[in-house]
Amino acid sequence: MPNLYCLKYQIVVFLIACLAYSSFGQNSVSIDKRAIFEMDNLGYIYVGLNEQVTQLNEAGDTLNQYSNKSLGYLDGIDASNPHKILVHYPGNSVVTFLDNKLGPRSDDLYLQEKGLEQSSVVCASYNNGLWVYDKVYLGMFRLNQNLEVNIETGNLTQVLGKSLDPVKMQEVGKWLYVADSEDGIYVFDIFGAFYKRIPISGISDFQIESGYLFYLKQGSLFRSQLNRPELEDLKLELDGIQQFRMRENKAFIVKGGVLKIISTPFPN
Repeated sequence: MPNLYCLKYQIVVFLIACLAYSSFGQNSVSIDKRAIFEMDNLGYIYVGLNEQVTQLNEAGDTLNQYSNKSLGYLDGIDASNPHKILVHYPGNSVVTFLDNKLGPRSDDLYLQEKGLEQSSVVCASYNNGLWVYDKVYLGMFRLNQNLEVNIETGNLTQVLGKSLDPVKMQEVGKWLYVADSEDGIYVFDIFGAFYKRIPISGISDFQIESGYLFYLKQGSLFRSQLNRPELEDLKLELDGIQQFRMRENKAFIVKGGVLKIISTPFPN
């Protein structure tokens, strides 16, 4: 006999999601399907396409733009610090730093000058540092606020028994989360020591927010409790999601090339 409580719970979650998604139609923003998007903790939206970054507010108004064709195509934005936004150009292994108006803060960082050959993913770190995963060395490097390498993991294949194919990294508190395209999320401490693996295969994007792990898998958005893995993950009943970000109990969803806002996508 089916669990009636679970069935009712799923119906409620489905109805909330459908109503919220349709009610924000007037605030939708068109985004090129090839673009990536990110958000900061002030509510500003960053859209990256080719060599250009565009800053928007939640209403979809364009506020600022940045473009540098000499750096190639960008493939990563980290806006966890809205006053020092990281933009990654993996083709040339370059990171540029922008202020909250998308003005350059400093000279571009050419990672090859730091001995890193082929960066694939970067993210911000504590005290104005950053993490870099290098595909040649098969490991991660942390650069401090002076942009000097101060932590190296070495070849992680020797530790994990496989080579990583990271799609995203995020540092939260004392932990660095690295999403692998096949095997889930690998968790390291802030010194680069491996701690554990969260075995969720097929993740294409994730975000740690307010003690929850939100992740995108096969076009669906899930929420998992980091400290209570025994609980079943909740799924937002919308398919075809391409990208997402969570902020203040709102989900910013890219679906069909349109960015929309879902209020209270998951129950508290």
